[in-house]
Amino acid sequence: MKDEIYRSEAGGRFEFSPDVARVFEDMIRRSVPGYGLTLTAVQALAGMECEAGDEVYDLGCSLGACMQAAWQGVRGRRVTIHGIDSSPAMVDRAREMLAGKEGLHVHQGDAATWAMSSAKLILMNFTLQFVPVSQRVALLTRCHEALRPGGVLFLSEKFVSQSDPDEQWLRELHWQFKRQQGYSELEIARKREALEEVLVPESPETHLSRLREAGFVQVTQVLQCLNFGSWVARKAA
Repeated sequence: MKDEIYRSEAGGRFEFSPDVARVFEDMIRRSVPGYGLTLTAVQALAGMECEAGDEVYDLGCSLGACMQAAWQGVRGRRVTIHGIDSSPAMVDRAREMLAGKEGLHVHQGDAATWAMSSAKLILMNFTLQFVPVSQRVALLTRCHEALRPGGVLFLSEKFVSQSDPDEQWLRELHWQFKRQQGYSELEIARKREALEEVLVPESPETHLSRLREAGFVQVTQVLQCLNFGSWVARKAA
């Protein structure tokens, strides 16, 4: 279903409502440059890192696209993949979309406090940016503690540049990307206003520093498309 939410709605804070759940697939692909490549990277990482009996967690799983990518990467290996999301509408839709795929389990709950243990891979794609800044180190530390030795965290985020001219240029380039996906100037402006103080991006340097503070010893940025990036952080073996 095509995302036309901000074509006819004027305001309100962004939330993962039933209306958003209905159009989320279209929304994220038309709003996040390189989203398809992010899913491809998840599939490859899961295929390389996970073996039979391993546990995978997707924190803030939305409709389960990253869960499905990981599942495709490990198909036939009896890997258990848990998706956690706080939005009832997103959880209900994810369960419908993933029905019949063995080893996939979607749970409604708070990704910041969900109990995890003995994980081989934790996915957090465009989730941390919605967590209050003061709680981000604690969440990443919990991820580090939940991972087995040698386990990995895959983190994707919208980011901001530390250079004001670079940031303005990247921001305008992202808006141009959205125009090319068919969004109008009004839709872009309304979405931007709705996300104000809801989605709080940070710089790549901040993400790198925080991941190391959380205990990860090897952190590599593996993707960047405009002002969106992905990092792989590994726990010491």
